[in-house]
Amino acid sequence: MNNALKPKIRFNEFIEDWEKHKFENYGTVSMCKRIFKNETTEKGDIPFYKIGTFGNKADAYISNDKFEYYKSKFSYPNKGDILLSASGTIGRIVEYNGEKAYFQDSNIVWLSHNDNIKNSFLKVLYPTVKWYGIEGSTIKRLYNSNFLNTEFYIPNVEEQEKIGTLFDNIDTYIFLHQNKYDKLLELKKSLSEKMFPQNGSIIPEIRFSNFSNNWSIFKYCNLFDTVESGNRLPKDMIVSGNIPYVLASLTNNGVVGMISEKSRDYHGNKMKLFKMNSITFSIDNPDAIFVQKNPFFTSNIMRVLHNDKYDYNHLKFISTSLKTLTKNYNWSFKFSGPVVMNSSIKVPINNDNDIDLHEIQKIGKLLTYLDDLSELYLKRINKMRAIKQSLLSDMFV
Repeated sequence: MNNALKPKIRFNEFIEDWEKHKFENYGTVSMCKRIFKNETTEKGDIPFYKIGTFGNKADAYISNDKFEYYKSKFSYPNKGDILLSASGTIGRIVEYNGEKAYFQDSNIVWLSHNDNIKNSFLKVLYPTVKWYGIEGSTIKRLYNSNFLNTEFYIPNVEEQEKIGTLFDNIDTYIFLHQNKYDKLLELKKSLSEKMFPQNGSIIPEIRFSNFSNNWSIFKYCNLFDTVESGNRLPKDMIVSGNIPYVLASLTNNGVVGMISEKSRDYHGNKMKLFKMNSITFSIDNPDAIFVQKNPFFTSNIMRVLHNDKYDYNHLKFISTSLKTLTKNYNWSFKFSGPVVMNSSIKVPINNDNDIDLHEIQKIGKLLTYLDDLSELYLKRINKMRAIKQSLLSDMFV
């Protein structure tokens, strides 16, 4: 009970020291009875989870009769118990909400606790502890003795509840925004399929009013005069600055940092500065296709498409079409400039049998809106995750 300490941040009404304990002071380790692989099926009544998947898609299934038998005869979590992964990614947690599900024996454990420690507090405590005998060990398994002998600091029950409620609210915020973000991605995916003609069709399933002409097949070389390459720039030659540097990264529109406008490439040549409103794509990464909003530099593994007559929304339409090419592409070959320029793209046409830039712009504007809204939710999610991580560091001893 010695070595009492206080966290850096806490609620004002609490001033008492936290006390050091071991998990063995609060109960025993419980785990489900082992079920062997040959007892599970690919389809069935009750989902069966292994260590890395509980809380997500089931690995297999068992019958309801088997579930009720094992649940009644052996250990089984109660609603609200915090399930803890004991091997693989040790410390991963999921709250058991009372659903019918079975968990893989000793790989998933939970604390059979008393009323002096709250599950809502345990959920946020677990990620902060250093498990006894695991630190620096090559054994990727949390045995019962490791669990029970692990030391941690704990406040009184009232402070536990306040901390648990705070983090529950944070998790709810993250969950709700993640749900909205996921739905926006699904909406964009659905619209991208329905607002572009599929297979051999020349009319999309959904389109804006006042547009009724057929779509026609063009080649990318009909839309862009050239496709350009960036400069070879080794990491040890990068100089910090204020110009975006684009690589085949899947975050931040491919921008991995800001480099100097005075940068020189591997051969000592001045870096080629590309114009805003350009499409960047990678020769070997099918997902790294973006529209750049600002002037930028890029590397020699990237390709750039630009035409002064297209604005950002036009290019959002074109880049969405370009991404469809990567789905069935044979990636044993580079997704090179000539490959793209000679590839076909379906576009709406106007009464003059030319590309209808107005309809393209309206479609691109909708896609841009969905992307911007998705990015807003993602920023909120990441910001709240960062806040949560900071609080985990400062609100626990």
